[in-house]
Amino acid sequence: MTESNDGAPPASAAAATDGTTSAPTPAPSEGPAPGAASAASPGPKLPGRYGRAEGAARRAVLFIGAGVVAYVVGGFVMNGLAVRLGERLGPIDAPITAWLLQWILLRTWLWAVLPAVAWAAGRYLEVSPYRFAATAVISGELFSLLLATASDGLEYVLGNPADIALRLVTLAAGGALAVIGAQRGLAGADAAQLAANAEAERRKAEYAEFLARAEGKPRE
Repeated sequence: MTESNDGAPPASAAAATDGTTSAPTPAPSEGPAPGAASAASPGPKLPGRYGRAEGAARRAVLFIGAGVVAYVVGGFVMNGLAVRLGERLGPIDAPITAWLLQWILLRTWLWAVLPAVAWAAGRYLEVSPYRFAATAVISGELFSLLLATASDGLEYVLGNPADIALRLVTLAAGGALAVIGAQRGLAGADAAQLAANAEAERRKAEYAEFLARAEGKPRE
């Protein structure tokens, strides 16, 4: 076994003589950058163009359905009122009175049912009163015109100018009532929200007072 010319011990022997061992140098960790987590998880996405269009389409379908439902329900109410009035009043000889009474009954859905539906929509949904009223009134009126045309013909719908004028006047009045109903529903929703907030604040104050009394009570 040969020795080195300079007499220096090998590196392994030198490490063993001083009692230390050389640990391998750890490789630098490649962790994420400080701003990588925030960049990887963006905030909630706002509704895009298609999302807004879908929401508007759903609201339009809801408003149209509200007008049609108001007309159908109003038809049942109108039939019940017509039977009751016929039993109490009997045949009406005056043609003008009979004509006006007929239009009042025909507009039951527009003057009584649709404002109630508009109030419910404003109370439990966040709707625009004018948009809801316009869409519901037009959809219900078109549905009634389609039924009248299918049963009595187009001449019955467009034959009498007085009927056309009165139809437009009563339609505008029904739209105004629907707007008022939706506005009252929205006002009721706001009042209910304010009452709920006031009740929550009252309970919060009572709980804070209870905690203050419990902390100030001497411990046994």
